[in-house]
Amino acid sequence: MSLGLEHGINRLAPYSPDWSSRFTAESKKLIDVCGIYILAIEHIGSTSIQSRVAKPIVDMLIGVETLNDAEKMIPGMASVGYDYPGDIGIPDDCIFGRNPGFLKCF
Repeated sequence: MSLGLEHGINRLAPYSPDWSSRFTAESKKLIDVCGIYILAIEHIGSTSIQSRVAKPIVDMLIGVETLNDAEKMIPGMASVGYDYPGDIGIPDDCIFGRNPGFLKCF
């Protein structure tokens, strides 16, 4: 199971306890490369709710002190497979993606 869906694909899946363990593993990876900037990491979205049918996308929200700190995370995030598309029209947000067309909010 991947952490997201291919671009242009939309499907629902039965709840999987694997989503929680995927979140935990990914959180540890992000803390390893960007921990100096991270205040908190939360599992958000429908995969965070037990027993809920959901799009199998593990969404994560990372709290940082400032947006400048989020931008300092770009090299570390890139080292574990995330890209940063820059300004995508959401003021005061940094959104990193993983896999083509798959976005995770931070």
